[in-house]
Amino acid sequence: FGLVHGPALSTDGARVLTASADGTARVWDLRSGAELLRLNRHSSWVSAASFSPDGRRILTSSFDHTTRVWDARTAEELQVLRDPGGALVTASWAPDGRQVLTASADGTARLWDAATGRLRHALRGHQGALAAQLFAPDGRLAITAGADGVARLWDAESGAARGVLRADGAALRGAAVSPEGALLALASADHRVYLWALREGRLLRVLSGHRDAVTQVRFSPDGNLYLQTFSSLLALVATTFFAAACETLGARPKASARA
Repeated sequence: FGLVHGPALSTDGARVLTASADGTARVWDLRSGAELLRLNRHSSWVSAASFSPDGRRILTSSFDHTTRVWDARTAEELQVLRDPGGALVTASWAPDGRQVLTASADGTARLWDAATGRLRHALRGHQGALAAQLFAPDGRLAITAGADGVARLWDAESGAARGVLRADGAALRGAAVSPEGALLALASADHRVYLWALREGRLLRVLSGHRDAVTQVRFSPDGNLYLQTFSSLLALVATTFFAAACETLGARPKASARA
C-alpha cells in the first residue's frame, strides 16, 4: 500500500475511497472492508482522490503530473488530464460535476472540462506552490490558496480573477467554504484560521490559540467548523468566534465545541 491518506465517502455512504503513496487509489466496501476497485494507472504518489457529486465517477491526482477520471463502478479510465506545470497537489469536482479544478506545485490552478478532458483556463497569480483549491457551493467561484499566504477568487466560467484575500504572510495550508457559501475559512501555518465573508471579501475573525500549524479546515453540513492541526488528526473546534461571525452574516448553524 504505502502511506494511505485522504479517505472520501461515496454519496450513498456505502463505499470509501483512499489514495496511496504506492500510486494507487482504492475503493472499499464500508460495511465489509472488502476492496472493490483498484485504480492503478498512476506512476507516482496519488495525492488526492474523490467521488463526483453524483457518485458515478472518481477523480485522482498524482505527483506524476496527471489527474485521471474513472468510472466508479467499473474502474474504466475515462479521461487523463495532463498538467504541464508540475506535481499535482490536489483536484476537486465542480458541484455539478462538469468541471475539474486542479492545483499544481508550480502555483498554477487549472480548470478542465470533466467530460472531454479539455483544458479550459489556467489560473495564474500565486507566488509558490498551491495548498488548496475548491469551488464555492454554487459553482460560480473557484478558490485557490497557497504558500504565498494568499487566497485568490476566480470566475469558474471565464477564469477571470475576482478577488485576492491576504492572510498575515504565513503559508496557507487549507481552505473550506460554508455550506451556504457565506464564509471562507483559511488554515494557516501561523497556527491560525482566518474567517472571511466570502461575498464581501471582508475578514471577520482570526481564530488563534493553537500550538501548531493548522493544516485542514472543514465545514460540516450543519455549518460547524472543524480544524486539524499538524500534530493531531482529531483537533476539532467550533468556537464562539465562528458563531458570532455567522450571526453577523445572518447564518445560524448549530453552535458547539468539540475536541
